[in-house]
Amino acid sequence: MTYTSFTGRTWTYGDDSPDFRAPDKRGNTWIRTNRVQVRRADYSAVPEKINEGFHLTDDEVRAPAVQMVDDALESVRDYYSDVVDGKRVNKPLEEWIEGWARVIHDFDGYSMGGFLRDYAGLSDEAIEAVGTLENMSSRLHLSFFHSFLSHTDINPGVRYWEIPGGSWRLPDALHRGLRDEVRFGHRMIRLEYFDPSRDSTPEGTGAVGPDGWGVAVQTVAEDNPAGPTRLWTADLAIVTIPFSTLRFVEIVPSMAYKKRRAIIETHYDSATKVLLEFSHRWWEFTEDDWREELDSITPGLYEYYQRGGETGPDPVPALAEAGRDLLGAAVKDSGVTEELRQVNSVMPLRGPAVRPATHCFGGGSATDNPNRFIYYPSHPVEGSTGGVVLASYSWSDDAARWDSMREAERYVYALRNLQALHGRRIEVFFTGLGATKSWARDPYAFGEAATYTPHQMTSFHLDASRPEGPVHFAGEHTSLKHAWIEGALESAVRAATAVHQAPPLTTPGPDQEGGS
Repeated sequence: MTYTSFTGRTWTYGDDSPDFRAPDKRGNTWIRTNRVQVRRADYSAVPEKINEGFHLTDDEVRAPAVQMVDDALESVRDYYSDVVDGKRVNKPLEEWIEGWARVIHDFDGYSMGGFLRDYAGLSDEAIEAVGTLENMSSRLHLSFFHSFLSHTDINPGVRYWEIPGGSWRLPDALHRGLRDEVRFGHRMIRLEYFDPSRDSTPEGTGAVGPDGWGVAVQTVAEDNPAGPTRLWTADLAIVTIPFSTLRFVEIVPSMAYKKRRAIIETHYDSATKVLLEFSHRWWEFTEDDWREELDSITPGLYEYYQRGGETGPDPVPALAEAGRDLLGAAVKDSGVTEELRQVNSVMPLRGPAVRPATHCFGGGSATDNPNRFIYYPSHPVEGSTGGVVLASYSWSDDAARWDSMREAERYVYALRNLQALHGRRIEVFFTGLGATKSWARDPYAFGEAATYTPHQMTSFHLDASRPEGPVHFAGEHTSLKHAWIEGALESAVRAATAVHQAPPLTTPGPDQEGGS
């Protein structure tokens, strides 16, 4: 793998792989909106069938949503790049930096919805289509920059790389050399610090100030929050928790006004995922696979679903007895609980019994039902016929609605909406197991990630990363790549560099003024 930075420096990792070829993009996943369902490849070629459902007309009806967004953003990209031989090429470094500065100055006041409507001139109907198909609906009211940067990084033309075995291996590798230094299980409830430039010693533990350390952190044990507190002291500290959680930490003395604004006002969005486990990877099936697998469960089951869930004139006894309760029928030692069956039994069916076989490997589908975005695994689980589908990934208001449900309801609703896209027959492979994650309900995150509203970047972004005396700050919220691991790593390098370059901590004597 080779990476070339904007300065021209190049890094390589691993051996050359001249025979490497990226997998073909099949486009076999689905788009389903306004009761119309087409494969992604078909939508890219002939977008009218989907676009007409949004009442688009003229040129807009003939353009895929991603093209509408790209065309709208071209004038912004002109600030810092040029088109050379049909490809975008960054301007020389100084012009590139100046161009980005002007982009921030000119567009920070826009929401993405306002930009598309008032600057790019898209119709309301086109903005509805773009929001639904490009995962912007719930964030059109938020800062232009969040969606602009995300759209630049996440698009069909981008090549992605993965860490074999999972992304967890990156922090685990970094942790390996620090195992004796890292302490888990402690929650910060109070932060005291001494800033010589402000000549102020906080009232409190007496652990910081001219006769003590630069920073003192008070914690409680996670497994015994009502127990005794513990005090940690150091010359310097790097605070990496989100501002949404730092808001609930007592800080003495109060930090600078702009820093307090950043901590108090940085907008954190909601995000919720619902994952479902299946005993077979039905999303990879052809129709022949469906026939073979269903009939291996019970002869006649394939035809049963083909008839729309009716047993016909000569019913198969096992199916007639099962009725609608075929949830997990293919799963040995099914984990389907009575609670799941009860919720499933009273919930209206969605969609026909059969939809065309998806036959896809990886990728995602988009729908206007509550699941919104669905993602399929790119790799099989070694030694297993099954896999896990990210049945629903939603943001902002879409996510908050899922958060109102108990887990069993989330799983069945997610399954129902998945059936609307893929047919009711997928129910037989549901193992009854799932997982759900709400970042708004996470006691350590207090929200998915920092997501600015209009004007917040120019109002206090620079203050988000600015140190307060011996206290430094890192985390995705202090970078320009909100919500991304890349932003967290970038901020970590910045903070670590600042700490290592910081002069030794000095405290003012009786006749000295505080120094920075």
